[in-house]
Amino acid sequence: MRWKSEACFSALKRIFGEGVQATSQEGMFREIWMKVNGYNKLVAMVA
Repeated sequence: MRWKSEACFSALKRIFGEGVQATSQEGMFREIWMKVNGYNKLVAMVA
């Protein structure tokens, strides 16, 4: 099961990069949320 989460994190980093641009904690949370939602939509389109 761990390999699935590691593969997901790897794909997110490969597509969006390792860091975030936001400086506030709320902005960081929002940016990560948007990246994860974008990745989920991308995976749903391919599947």
